[in-house]
Amino acid sequence: MLESLVVDNFTIIEHLEVDFHHGLSTLTGETGAGKSIIIDAIAQIAGAKSSKELIRHGSDKATILAEFSHFPFSSLKKLFEQNDIDLDEDYLSIQKEIKKNGRGIARINGSVVNGSFLRQVGDHLFNIEEQSKHQQLLNADAQLALLDAFSGKKLVQTLASYEKTYRELRSIKLKKEEIQKKNQDLKERLDYLKFADQEITEVDPKIGEDQRLEEKKIQLSNFEKISSSLQQIQTLIGGEDSIQDLLGQAQALSDSLENYGSSYQKIADNLTNAIEAVNDAMSEVSDVSDTLDLNDENELELVMERLSSFDQLKKKYGGTLEEVLSYQKKARSEIKFAENSEQSLKEYDEKYRLYLEQAHQLADKLTDIRKKSADKLEPLINSELKTLEFQNSKFEIKFTKSELQERGQDHLMFMVQTNIGEKMLPLAEIASGGELSRILLALKSVFSQFFENVTFIFDEIDSGVSGRAAQSMADKIYQIARSNQVISITHLPQLAAMSDYQYLIEKKIVDNRTISSVRLLDQKERVDEIAQMLTGTKMTKVTKDHAMEMLELAQKSKERE
Repeated sequence: MLESLVVDNFTIIEHLEVDFHHGLSTLTGETGAGKSIIIDAIAQIAGAKSSKELIRHGSDKATILAEFSHFPFSSLKKLFEQNDIDLDEDYLSIQKEIKKNGRGIARINGSVVNGSFLRQVGDHLFNIEEQSKHQQLLNADAQLALLDAFSGKKLVQTLASYEKTYRELRSIKLKKEEIQKKNQDLKERLDYLKFADQEITEVDPKIGEDQRLEEKKIQLSNFEKISSSLQQIQTLIGGEDSIQDLLGQAQALSDSLENYGSSYQKIADNLTNAIEAVNDAMSEVSDVSDTLDLNDENELELVMERLSSFDQLKKKYGGTLEEVLSYQKKARSEIKFAENSEQSLKEYDEKYRLYLEQAHQLADKLTDIRKKSADKLEPLINSELKTLEFQNSKFEIKFTKSELQERGQDHLMFMVQTNIGEKMLPLAEIASGGELSRILLALKSVFSQFFENVTFIFDEIDSGVSGRAAQSMADKIYQIARSNQVISITHLPQLAAMSDYQYLIEKKIVDNRTISSVRLLDQKERVDEIAQMLTGTKMTKVTKDHAMEMLELAQKSKERE
């Protein structure tokens, strides 16, 4: 139950605080006073989309705070646990801030939550019916959703199994179509892929081989220079008057200096290291010279041919040998896919057949549950319609079978006969605004008994209704309010008189700014407001007496209830 609402800088509301109560509360006032703005503020708490246009002109942000007690704790507990948010059984608060950029920040019990979670919580706390949404009742999907809500847990469980099967069915179909499309694309290039694989396989390149062959090509192309340089190095290191001879002489001299002090030892050590380094270099030159076999024109020709074959592959399949081999790997994968696709399609066909059979079985079960629920719902709606001045009306739910959809195979339509002798026609074809409002209320009245501590919000649900039908609607809304909190915007004096609490929404000009305010009316003020609603112009003693009589009759009616 919504206990209190605090609104700051929201459209024409500068600051508003209002306490609500269990039972039926009506919001009355002149057109344009801001009644619907309060419903809009509640809708923000329930998860409606934010907009910077909702911020009062000249303000940095709009803020809405709602506090609840006696809310559907059991149904919310699991949802809160899944999102790691604490939930007290006796208190719940929701705050919504709308920033200048239009972004909304919501907090539940102080914890920041996203819009999706806020909407889920709002669905548990509120059942909001705005005048602009009445037409949704004419939509077949909305009618199916209402019947499913009436059908209860058995349908929920079966529908969950069906939806899981249907999703798998669609997934199999998409995968099958993907294979077929890929197969079609491959047919046009399969020969090329096989040729590419064979061509790369014949060359059989290895990663880095081109770099090694490029180095060898340089060596083979410069054989004379390399051979000559190696011979000169060997002469310089080990020939007559070579580096080795000179270093040997220097080492002998350094050895003779050791007798003159330890400081000469470092010279001897360095010369020893130099001799070892020169010997190592000579050994390496000798090893290279012994294995040198670069004067082979046939080998150079072979290297050039192989490098040329690499260049051809790179031009076709990638700029490097790594890319060429990657292309071959992908080509082989696609070739294998094409070779195995027929078998895959057969497997998917069998899998699809099994899931399709299962989906049809579950869809049939859903149809059976829905038809049994419709048989129970129809007399309840017909009974409610009679209390709403549809004495000769008849309500039926018509089923037609469709292709498998997300919620089964049922396409249904709410059919109504409003007068004896007329045909049963879809609700959308026969209902006027007033008739639609009463039929909607009949549905709400039936479904209200399945809600636990939900706040019903009615925004001018009585639009287009007058006379006896208006009183019938007032009585029906009061019946809903006996087990649920109801907040209703109304222009009907009959409904205002039946309310337990009546709030007046007023609009006034302060410092050249429009401000909307709300206050709870006492008994005397209610008489004046209902009299004003009766006349629409100047009140008279007659209208005031009439208003007082309406309140007295309403009180007696409530006592009988």
